[in-house]
Amino acid sequence: MNTNVKVYIDTNVLFNYCVDQQKEIAIINYLTKVRRKENLFVSSLSVIQIVSILQSRNKKNFSNEQKHNAINNLRSVLKKFSVARLEEKDIAATLGFDDLEYDLEGVAHYCIYKKTNCDLLITNNVSDFSKFKPDVNVLSAHLGMIKNEID
Repeated sequence: MNTNVKVYIDTNVLFNYCVDQQKEIAIINYLTKVRRKENLFVSSLSVIQIVSILQSRNKKNFSNEQKHNAINNLRSVLKKFSVARLEEKDIAATLGFDDLEYDLEGVAHYCIYKKTNCDLLITNNVSDFSKFKPDVNVLSAHLGMIKNEID
């Protein structure tokens, strides 16, 4: 097993972990057992996106207790990751992609992935990053595929 592979987790995977989706819980638990914090990355952008999503959902989707639990899950899991900050130069790089076919949120995550020198980006939306190939190694959030890639 190559324990030096640096892994970037996209917002959707982290969000699903926080709201107790079993697939993402298994992925995050596996990664945090076989990787040191220095080789696991999330973005400060992801943290803000998750909080924003939780606050924008009406009460039919998430109860206050579920929102509180999700925030607690986020606080807890962040202790196991390096949090890469979205900085002014990342915003400038993101806005440099003026092609409207690019999803700017995906571009921001791509820029942070590149600046952290990650080897693998795990997401539920592989197509969001397809325009960046071969510069990014994108993997769908499936535990078996992740194990095959990093073991």
